[in-house]
Order: sequence, then C-alpha cells, then structure tokens
Amino acid sequence: MLFLYFVCIHGIAQDNNYASTNINISIPEVALLDLEYDNSSTIILSPYSPTEAGASLDFTNAENSSVWINYSSIVGNKTHSNREVTAFVEGNLPKGLKLKLNVSSDAGQGAGKMGIPLNNILLSNQAQPILKNIGSCYTGDGPQNGHLVSYSIDLKEDDSYSLLEFDNETMVTIVYTLTEIN
Repeated sequence: MLFLYFVCIHGIAQDNNYASTNINISIPEVALLDLEYDNSSTIILSPYSPTEAGASLDFTNAENSSVWINYSSIVGNKTHSNREVTAFVEGNLPKGLKLKLNVSSDAGQGAGKMGIPLNNILLSNQAQPILKNIGSCYTGDGPQNGHLVSYSIDLKEDDSYSLLEFDNETMVTIVYTLTEIN
C-alpha cells in the first residue's frame, strides 16, 4: 500500500509535455536627426569675381555639396503616421540673393522607408519640407550615408544685382527638424 501511495503522489506531481510563458515586446519610438560633413561644418558660398571690366559676378559655381542628413525613425501605429524633415534660415540673407537647397536620394546604406527628397527649395525664414514620407527606417551614420544636401546662391531676380553690397561675410544658420505628420 505504501508503494501505491508513492506511485500515485509521484504520478500526480508530473509536468505536462508543454509549458508556456508570456513575453511583452516593446519597440521604442525613435526620431533622431544628425548632420554629417565631408570636411568642415562651415560652408562658404561665394560667386567668382569678374576678371574683365564690364563682366558680372559669376554664380554658376557658388554651390556646396558636403552636408549629409542622417536619421533614424520608428513611427507609431497611427494609420498614416510618417515624418518629414523641414529646413529654414535663421538670420538674414544678403540683399538681392536667394539660397537654394537640393536633396539627393538616400545613399542606400540603411534600411526601411526612407524619405522622398524635394528639390529646388528656396530657403527662407519659414520652415518648409525638404524630405517627406519618412517611415520606420535608418540611413546609416556619417558622411556618405543618408541624403546629400547641396546649397547654392544666385540672384533673386535679374534686377537684383543693384541690391548687392560689398560686405565681409554674412552668416546664416540652416535649422533642420524631424517632425511627425499625419
């Protein structure tokens, strides 16, 4: 009888052939933006001076392509949630000049839903989108990753030449923001 008692107790205390546990998985929201530079973080844009009397300043090469926009983004579960990068000028551009910005396609070193670049953006003191429809993605970090930004200056209009004034240098700051839109 003692034998049956131990067999019954041992048989009742046996585990099943399966077990389970609960695991909660949590993905954090991510919205990070960085600028990377091929050389220096200071960009100088200057037209060429004429070498012949009667010629004008030459703006054809007053451009710079050495800034890269890197970002990491995890968007929420909203139906149409995505992000965009906006840019605006902080400071005053020299009279008679316009500052234009172009953004390249992503360099392809990351993964996910990269932003769609907008081009021929005339920068002003008002924020405007330069990259749209950014989803959950990352571009890769550092120069040669993300989107290459090109800046150029030119005359606002044909008659803007009369507004140009000799000055040492005018410094402006371009402010970029990664924002969520619906």
